Amino acid sequence: MRVAELSRRTGVSVASIKYYLREGLLPPGERTSPNQASYGDDHVRRLRLVRALIDVGGLSVVGTRDVLAAIDDD
Repeated sequence: MRVAELSRRTGVSVASIKYYLREGLLPPGERTSPNQASYGDDHVRRLRLVRALIDVGGLSVVGTRDVLAAIDDD
């Protein structure tokens, strides 16, 4: 799916998704062309986790990045 579909499926704006990609909270999608990428169900799950950490957990982007790094290390 493209970023617009990822946005529709998660309720997260395209601008926020691009920000999370730049900040390393969301892994890059699979490149389909020089300026397009494809995203999968793993991205949907990760994006929902990011939003939960920020919205429910009250973490900053830096705090969220630290938690995700700890999760990814396991």
